[in-house]
Amino acid sequence: MPAQGTQPKSACSAVPLANKEPMEAQAHPYETKDGESVCPKAPPHRSRVPLWVIFVAGVLVVAGAYGVYNYEQSGPRCPTSNTIVVDVYDSFMGSGNNPNASRATVFNGFEKATGSCLTVNYLQTDVANVIASSPSSQLPDVAIGLTEVTAEQLGIEGLLVPYAPPGLASVNSSLVNEISPEHFATPYEWQYLGVDYLRTIDNSSGHAFSKGDVFQPLLSNTSLAKGFLYENPTTDPVGKEFLLWQYQFYTSVLHQNWTSFWKVANPNLPTPVTDWSTGIGEFGTGYPLFVSFGTDPAYFATYPNNISMNTSFSLYDGVDYAWETIYGAAIVKGGVHNLALDEKFVNWLLSPTVQGLIPLNEWMYPANQTIPLPPVFSVNPSVDHVVPLNSFTTPRAIAANLTGLLVTWQSLA
Repeated sequence: MPAQGTQPKSACSAVPLANKEPMEAQAHPYETKDGESVCPKAPPHRSRVPLWVIFVAGVLVVAGAYGVYNYEQSGPRCPTSNTIVVDVYDSFMGSGNNPNASRATVFNGFEKATGSCLTVNYLQTDVANVIASSPSSQLPDVAIGLTEVTAEQLGIEGLLVPYAPPGLASVNSSLVNEISPEHFATPYEWQYLGVDYLRTIDNSSGHAFSKGDVFQPLLSNTSLAKGFLYENPTTDPVGKEFLLWQYQFYTSVLHQNWTSFWKVANPNLPTPVTDWSTGIGEFGTGYPLFVSFGTDPAYFATYPNNISMNTSFSLYDGVDYAWETIYGAAIVKGGVHNLALDEKFVNWLLSPTVQGLIPLNEWMYPANQTIPLPPVFSVNPSVDHVVPLNSFTTPRAIAANLTGLLVTWQSLA
């Protein structure tokens, strides 16, 4: 439990400070005022920190500096043997109405349940890259925010400790297999990529995006192609996932050469944005189509922003296909202070206490299948019968093939 008086403020108040420059890897600075951590309230937002690592010819290419928003020890001071360090992306649980309360439930709730202390680093750079590039003295016990694209690669490199928590009994086995069948990472949330579209576009274009007709209209309608905004696969994780979506859909479903789409569409497509956050800001202002997430309708219904929209997957022969984005937590080899406590924390992320926060704070589906969804999620396209394109491949194949796909895509751009 957080102590009163002179003890440090709890992680419940550790809302990332806006407009901060990346910090150097050598330090985890405090943000303080009169000796106490400053934790301003953040407005609801949707910002995903890039989570990606590219291996070219066996050499790790790291993008960006190691940035930390806040460095917090929550709860009473504990001995090192009863303290663990957690690295997490800066927007974790920060996209709802009360980020402070949500983070308190996750971090302080664990401390209270276990009588332990957490040191929480909110990173403004890639969680996966930090693990891959940091010396052992700066590695966390647990990393939150690895994906179906990054977890397996880090595990193959020997940087993660395999762990299968008891809470997986409430998680669909497909999520486990699609992020890491070797249990390098534990899935705690997921959703499908989709193409967001303005509701007016069906009538104006003559193509039913609401029916899942995603790629073909871009090949046959120049004006639609010019309004299709997507993230650069070489700079953004959503862009990489979109490339994997297009590749897997063409290869495994349509049984066509995946490059044929880019060869025809590229001359008409706009320059891709460098990151998802930039793209979502431009969606609806000149770009009626944007690669984003299948839960965006629920988000825009909650925070309308004067946009009437929906999102669509890839429909073929009466079946919806989509790329499944999965976020996971992992125990980091070399950073472990207390393995038993690390395992308890990873399992805590699958508890109803934490999982119930995910829909309206992360705008994802909780990995725990027993968690009821909020009513606003009913506006999202149904995912009950969507076939995940990830099921046609494996995390290890993704790790092996991604660099080659990126190189080929760049040659077609």
